Amino acid sequence: MKIQVKIALWLLAVAALIAIPATEGRILDSLKDMMEGGPHTGASLAYTHGTPAQAPLPVDTTPKAVTVSPAQAEAAREGFERGLKFFQDKKYPEAWKEWLAAEKLDPNNLDIRTGLKRLEGISPGTRPQ
Repeated sequence: MKIQVKIALWLLAVAALIAIPATEGRILDSLKDMMEGGPHTGASLAYTHGTPAQAPLPVDTTPKAVTVSPAQAEAAREGFERGLKFFQDKKYPEAWKEWLAAEKLDPNNLDIRTGLKRLEGISPGTRPQ
């Protein structure tokens, strides 16, 4: 085997070992995102697999006067990530449901509020009651 091939395989193995902890075990999703030019650490609204770019609606960044337990904050973050997957797959009704439920758990989470505003801009009038 040529030395260049061995070096390339070694570099790929090292990159995989570095990427596994950075992606919390979601290495295949992360590698796919990296190959497509998207983020490879954590979830982001910036990369939405072809979702039409809209002028962002203003997000109210004023903290709500609500105390949130760490468990509620974690559950809200998980709900945000589930909603983000739906959003990226253009399953907007499911994204609405996840993010509205997450917002009830943690009304101070700006990612959730930003996601809801993004949904309002993309699919106005579809917010569930």
